[in-house]
This record gives sequence, structure tokens and C-alpha cells, in this order.
Amino acid sequence: MAFIEMQEVGYTYKEGEEPPVTALKNIDLEVEQGEMIAIIGPNGSGKSTLAKLFNGLFQPTTGRVTIGGLDTSNQDKIWEIRQQVGMVFQNPDNQLIATMVEEEVAFGPENLGLPPAAIRARVEEALQMVGLDEFRQAAPHHLSGGQKQRVAIAGIFAMRPDCIVFDEPTAMLDPMGRKEVMATIQKLRSEGKTIIYITHFMEEVVDCDRVIILQEGEKILEGTPQEAFQARDLIKNADLELPEVPYLVYRLREAGLQLPPNILTPESLVDKLCLLN
Repeated sequence: MAFIEMQEVGYTYKEGEEPPVTALKNIDLEVEQGEMIAIIGPNGSGKSTLAKLFNGLFQPTTGRVTIGGLDTSNQDKIWEIRQQVGMVFQNPDNQLIATMVEEEVAFGPENLGLPPAAIRARVEEALQMVGLDEFRQAAPHHLSGGQKQRVAIAGIFAMRPDCIVFDEPTAMLDPMGRKEVMATIQKLRSEGKTIIYITHFMEEVVDCDRVIILQEGEKILEGTPQEAFQARDLIKNADLELPEVPYLVYRLREAGLQLPPNILTPESLVDKLCLLN
């Protein structure tokens, strides 16, 4: 059994007298433990709605979601589910509540009822993992956007979930902040965490195991990054853009260079171009 399973999942927003809005339709998805998958799509494609289904913040209107074999519709198990799946959201300022970094990271373990010595050990480990141990006494609001997001990640990491869902965590960051957060996510991946990464930045999904593209609430593609980036017409129709390297490879192949179509990184492209000489 996969760690996360979605079977024919749909979600419809129903607010007052407004007409219902269907955000997701017939989503089937399996995520294995230790896998890193990316979910991409334009604004309004249903990405953030899907994110909130992964740990029971939302319940599907239709279909079924199970986490570690537990059905998210079972309210008696929802606390257990949320201990397995942590979430990091788009705006770091909306996630931070403490006046000191180490207090922020300790908040989650404290709510788990852990003894003080265990909390201190988890805070130390989490701050080292995100590279912010020297900022333990700092006020979060004095940090950069990338550092704030890393504090939020440390707070989730300290709770030891099996899976972390990132809902567009770099959308509000500058390039340096994005780089810091992406490096931290790769460290989490090396720790064996299951990562679900939701974004509209196509270049951020190059290293993922699988890519899922959503459009108007439906899954229109699932495959490796190489397979996804070769579906150029589909990507264009979904109002997305190829990352720089796959796009450059596509144009060079159009110009007659004998390059394989599945090159994703600058280093690989340079290697292949050198071989042409």
C-alpha cells in the first residue's frame, strides 16, 4: 500500500448563496514513502486545494484520501494523520507566532507533550538542519523571507512527520530566498522524508521523482520531469513555461543539433555540447 492514496477525489467549494465551484475532479494519486513529487499548474488549477487534502485540513467532496492507511474522513484519527503530514505554506509571516526563533521551533514539540530534554534536542537538530542555529535568539520578524521560511520548515521538521507538504513555499521570496529554501528541501529529502512540492515555478521540479500537472482541477499529466518537459504543447496550453534548459535544448534541436531531448541541467547540457565537438 502506498503511503498516500487518493481515489477519484473531487472537491467543491460551497459558500452561502454563491454557485458551487468545483476545484478538483477525479484525482487518482499514489505517493510512496520517501518519494518527492511535484504538483504544478497555473493559478486556479486546484494545487492549493489539493495540498489541504493531504493532511485532512479539507475533506474531499467525493472520493477517498488515506494517509498511512488512515482515512482522512475519520475524525477520530485526524490528529494521528496530522502528526504524519506537516505543511509549510506560501507566506512565512502567516506561520510564525513566537518572538524568538528557538521558541518558534519548539512550539510544535511542546504541543506534542514531549519532555523538555526531548524538545531541546529536537530544536537543536532542526535548527542545524536548516542552517539557522546561530539565529536561535533572533526575532523571526527581523529575518529575511528565505530565513523565515526555513524557520517554518524547522518547526515542522521538529515534529518529525513522515511527509511534508510545501504549498508554493517560494512564491513570495526573492531568488536568494528561493535558493535557500530549495536547498533545505533537498536536505529533507536526503533525510528520507516524503516531499510533496507544489509550485508554479517549473525549474524547481527538475530534481523530483515525479511531476503532476493540474489544469482546471484535473490531472492532465503524470510522469518524470523528463517526460513532463517534453510535453511542450500540453505545457503551453496549461499556461506554463518550460524551464530555461529544456527550452534551450528544444530550440537547439530545432536548429539541427543532435542533442537528446531529456537534458534538464546546465551541467548536462554543457557536457553534451562538448561531445558534439
